Amino acid sequence: MVRKSLVAVVVLAAIFPLLMYPKVHVLRGSAGGALYWNANEALLFMSAGITGARVSYLRYALSLF
Repeated sequence: MVRKSLVAVVVLAAIFPLLMYPKVHVLRGSAGGALYWNANEALLFMSAGITGARVSYLRYALSLF
């Protein structure tokens, strides 16, 4: 029983650095706008942007929380 738990700890210890080292590039696009109007005309102002980050697999998985 002790041997199985030791093997599990060693395997998890080996996997943890592999999750921290590789990086993932995450891009998110966003768009929005504002509409102003009166009796004679309407104006629409649109904006768009892209934000990004370079994070590890582990941090990307934890970003949901």
